[in-house]
Amino acid sequence: MRLRAKRYLALGLVVLMMLQLVTIHVFAGEEESQKSSMDYALFSGSHNSSLTINASKASITGNVHTNADFVFQGSSLVIQGICEAAGKLTLKTPKVDIAKKIEGALLIDIQDHSEGIKQIASEDAEIIEKDKSYNGNQVILEQSVIVKGNLKVNCSRITSKGYIIAEKDIAFNTSITESGSDKGIVIASEKGNITFNGSNVNIKGIVYAPKGTVIINAARFTIQGRIIADSIVFRGSSLDVQAGPDDLELIDSEKYQPSVTIDTSGFKVLDAEEAIFWVDDKVDKITGMASNITSMNMTIASGKLELANKPVTPSENWCIDIPGLIVGSNRITITATGLNGKTISQSITLVNQYEGNSTGLYLDSGDDDNDLLLNWQEDVVGTQKNNADTDGDGLTDYEEIFITLTDALSIDTDENGKSDDKEDFDDDKLNNLQECSYATNPYSNDTDCDSLTDYEEIFVYFTNPLSKDSDNDGMTDLMEIEYGMMPNNRDSLNDGVLDGDRIFMVTKTCDGWNAGDAVKPVLEIELQGKQIESLSIDKVDENDSFLNAAIPGYIGNAYDFNVDGTFQTATLTFEFDQELLNDQEFVPAIYYWDEEKQFLFEVPNQTISGNTVSASVTHFSKYMVIAKDAYNKELFRFEILPPTDDELQNKKYDLALVLDSSGSISTTNYNLIKSLSVDLVQTLGDEDRIAVFTFDSIVRKHSTFVNKEHAISVISGLPRYAGNTAIYNGIKAANDEFIANSSSDVSKVMIVLTDGQDNVSTVTPDSIIQTACDNSIIIYTVGVGSVNTEVLKNIANSTGGAYYSASDFSQLAGIFDRLQEDIDLYKDSDNDGISDYHEKKIAAGELKLGNGAPVMYYSSLNYLNPDSDADGILDGEELKIDNQYIQGIYVYYCYLSSVPCMEDSDLDSLLDNEDPTPLVKHDSRFERVYDSSFRPVNEYILELQEKSDKEYKTDNPGLNDYWIREKAYLTIAGGYIAFMPQASSALSHFIGNTGNLYTINAKKLMNQSPNAKNHLYDNLNHMLTASEAMVMDGKTIVITTNTPFVAT
Repeated sequence: MRLRAKRYLALGLVVLMMLQLVTIHVFAGEEESQKSSMDYALFSGSHNSSLTINASKASITGNVHTNADFVFQGSSLVIQGICEAAGKLTLKTPKVDIAKKIEGALLIDIQDHSEGIKQIASEDAEIIEKDKSYNGNQVILEQSVIVKGNLKVNCSRITSKGYIIAEKDIAFNTSITESGSDKGIVIASEKGNITFNGSNVNIKGIVYAPKGTVIINAARFTIQGRIIADSIVFRGSSLDVQAGPDDLELIDSEKYQPSVTIDTSGFKVLDAEEAIFWVDDKVDKITGMASNITSMNMTIASGKLELANKPVTPSENWCIDIPGLIVGSNRITITATGLNGKTISQSITLVNQYEGNSTGLYLDSGDDDNDLLLNWQEDVVGTQKNNADTDGDGLTDYEEIFITLTDALSIDTDENGKSDDKEDFDDDKLNNLQECSYATNPYSNDTDCDSLTDYEEIFVYFTNPLSKDSDNDGMTDLMEIEYGMMPNNRDSLNDGVLDGDRIFMVTKTCDGWNAGDAVKPVLEIELQGKQIESLSIDKVDENDSFLNAAIPGYIGNAYDFNVDGTFQTATLTFEFDQELLNDQEFVPAIYYWDEEKQFLFEVPNQTISGNTVSASVTHFSKYMVIAKDAYNKELFRFEILPPTDDELQNKKYDLALVLDSSGSISTTNYNLIKSLSVDLVQTLGDEDRIAVFTFDSIVRKHSTFVNKEHAISVISGLPRYAGNTAIYNGIKAANDEFIANSSSDVSKVMIVLTDGQDNVSTVTPDSIIQTACDNSIIIYTVGVGSVNTEVLKNIANSTGGAYYSASDFSQLAGIFDRLQEDIDLYKDSDNDGISDYHEKKIAAGELKLGNGAPVMYYSSLNYLNPDSDADGILDGEELKIDNQYIQGIYVYYCYLSSVPCMEDSDLDSLLDNEDPTPLVKHDSRFERVYDSSFRPVNEYILELQEKSDKEYKTDNPGLNDYWIREKAYLTIAGGYIAFMPQASSALSHFIGNTGNLYTINAKKLMNQSPNAKNHLYDNLNHMLTASEAMVMDGKTIVITTNTPFVAT
């Protein structure tokens, strides 16, 4: 299928008229000077392979560029110039001297000068039609050689006085390789690699492999010139590169090459590659630069309308006044003749929005044929100004350009034997002429998207195909038909109530429900007529971040319920598999997901009848039915302590052990206390400090705050005493030690153990509690046997600690294990905002999400690593501890901003630190794949692209894509995909017979809008809508950008 070339020009008016009707927001950008691969001493063009130098020393005079990473390993690197990499600079050397380093540089394409080099060499070259090998002791090449195959040199020494050029690989296996020309030589491979294996290479000239790798395995490599290749690898002792301005003469045979440029620095870039610029201010002259020029001329045209044609005075810095620009697209072309007789041209397109630029033009603004196209616009397109239907197909020129998107200069645009007016692009039984007559969309069989075709509305129901609600009563035409109302009567029952306000009983299930699904939702609800169409029940993806099979008691998918407006109540019923009732413990229950709290709440007052469970609901959310018995078992399985105040958490402890050594404790039990205390201290960190106190009638300080090795020695050697019990004095002594020798950057924790009641202290419990609180000292108390439980509990609870009770010393080991866990509440070893206690509970699978399931990949959460998944976000920023009061108990759970154990929480290939919605996966109808230079592209997608029956490029379109390209310009300027759906529908029709697989290159659409990042997700949604119209049954479209998408 082909389209006539004249349609290309006719459809150009699309953008012109669009620009008059649409307000477009643009961005200001500065055009950067174009850099060339030949500007560098070393240039590596590959996006995937690093420029690698392994040398004892390397000296480079000139600039270095690589489109990937630059890697140097050796003793010394000197670059008298700029070293820039599109990726990273890795410099493993003790000595670096580089004038300027740049990472993240712009990519630069490598120019192919192969033909020019061969032209120079061919003046005195020996041309060899097959592979060539030079062998012997010494080889001297007196003239250039051009080999149409591989070239290999195997000898002790080679001296070349001419160019060495091969179509494929070149390999030097020599001890010495040198050039013998004062002017210099070029060693060039058109399609292959160039390899140097030997001791000494000394060349004046250029080594050039635009599509291959230059591999240098030489002890000493010296080149007075430059190396330009797709990839460069050096392994040797010494590398010396000295680039000079004369080098380029070796590849440029024309000394007086003419050049002309147009200065675009004052314009705003729409498409730099296509030289398209935006103008919204006065433009009265065009300027630029020229060299080696004898004459110049300028033309300005829009489509077929020539606006100016005048000579330009040649000058190094030329300038010419222009008569004006039309509102729309203006093509400015400068044509120049050089000193060598060659003619060159330079063109730019100015998309003009400023009406003041057209005041100097004479434009015929009449509409002689009344077809809504002004006469001058007809001149642009090439249609007849006195004939509303230039091609005589029954459609006006305006209708063809703006509505049917057909060629106003051809009666049969697609040359299928059917005139454009008789075509029915959307198969709705209305031809194009009828579509234009009724103002419906010829590329959509349902213009108003009310699920009634345009034909049905016009000829069956006599409704308005341009309105979902023909009688404007608030209830859509389709709903009125389904519920027995009259779509052209606002009050179908003639009772004074608009149909849109009338109450209907609606029964609905999920449209996406399948017979094999584990649960089936059924909703009964009273709604106003105007609400019915908005009612939706959508199945939640089983891979949802929260509502998935990891939930304890999970039976089947959750469902998302939505409706516009409010409602009083609705009855929600879930039907489940009858066989589940065979389990005597099975209790089905409906839960709703609170997205703000990230918690599953049970719906109250449920009724179980057979294999259904029902409940009345007063709000909509995501609902699901689960096995309540299994869910509650996991929800209340583990006791979790609440988080502490952030100011009490630190990376290290000062811990005071205050131990009872009175006479009531036997030697055996006292040794048990010491052993358990040693075990506890051994679990502490290397920066933690421990002070040790004992008390009987008197208090003894055995050590101030010391490291754990010292403390273990002190505890192991504690003597046993036999006096009374001075608990409060012991706590006071420890308080005083904290005040005197602790600091604010540690957590202050005290553990007090006793088997009796205080009978000799000189201070009161209230005083020691007050001192502890004033100094942020947390006290844990342990009572064994007959103790004053109330006092010990009060001391612990008042200071933020906890009280532990044991009936005898045999229970002490379990208490010390609990102490070891609980004191971690006050420690945040990695300073990520989550206590060690809670991180350990999460990693053990005990502290769960609000759905009762463990945190995803929970075991990889590391309390010693602030960023467990290395995504650049602290664990404490990805996760917080929250609670809900359920059945009389505070249930503590993890609230996620993203998953701290996954760098890509929603598995959408967008890392959490660059994903504005890290828990929301992008639309599943697209498969997103990154550029291979960033991440490996899915091989399946690459295969699809390679096998495409047709490829269309919006950034460099051919004839058939003209209207897509023009709309793309608008999209780029506005930062959104506004006109894609209709244009893509047209594209779908015109390529309908070209195959089942095709590719759209939408790079400009996605990546060059002014606010590309801000608009990315809006663009994706528009792209999805557009693609749904483009992708027909059994066909696949690959939309390629830097981040390709696939829809089927």
